[in-house]
Amino acid sequence: MTKDKNIKSTCNKKSTALVLPAPTAKLIAEIVGVSPSYVKKVRTGDRTADTPATDLVKYCNELLIDGQNVLLQSVGEIIEKEKALINK
Repeated sequence: MTKDKNIKSTCNKKSTALVLPAPTAKLIAEIVGVSPSYVKKVRTGDRTADTPATDLVKYCNELLIDGQNVLLQSVGEIIEKEKALINK
């Protein structure tokens, strides 16, 4: 194997994302009561029919993502308040 040492990576390995990972298909499947493969098919668009189960999977996914965002905002606000108290 030969490697071209002139090619530089554009990946910044020091940066971290400030978001939580998406809810797993297994978690959503347990909440809604369907299989994880069904959740994956809904996410990829293979199950586009508007059935009650499909709607529940979509709604559950949105609620979990929105809940994570609210959690991140709340934690950020708490940390900012703590910083203000420490800096006094």
